[in-house]
Amino acid sequence: MIATPEILDKGPLLIAGPIVSCRGIGFQNLEALRSHARSILSTVVQRIGKEDQYAIGFASVPQNKPLPLIDCNDGLDHFMLVGIEVPNLRNLPTGVVGMELPRSNYAVFTHRGSPVSMLEETIKPGYRWVRESTYELNGPYDVEHENADFLGRGLDPESKSYFWLPIRKKNEAA
Repeated sequence: MIATPEILDKGPLLIAGPIVSCRGIGFQNLEALRSHARSILSTVVQRIGKEDQYAIGFASVPQNKPLPLIDCNDGLDHFMLVGIEVPNLRNLPTGVVGMELPRSNYAVFTHRGSPVSMLEETIKPGYRWVRESTYELNGPYDVEHENADFLGRGLDPESKSYFWLPIRKKNEAA
């Protein structure tokens, strides 16, 4: 059973970084994608916060699926913008795109340990929590947030990262 998340009112956030896809490499190789993204992010001069990094996930998942995409081999794709918060989206370097995450309430789940275990231990239970709660999703994305608590690139057993789901009360207008 996953712990009740913190409900956070956040945004808007301006995030800039490269878009990566797990197609062809799968979630088990996310560290390779993130390493590539970090090299591109080093070219972004303006940033807010030295430690914070965001992975904003977008999945092309049919409406009848009960959980988010969990396998890139099922004919669907999962894209992530691996980025950092910036003060504006002007003059971004080549290979970097920007997006504005809208202001929203977010259900924030704390993940402890390796990011490789996040799917089973935090992401799936987080989506299940939303489905069983008085909330519903408020956007077609999710956010993984790493900050100073993300120790040893997630390999330290005391490492923490945060999984955000945009939410709103059920039956609340969008």
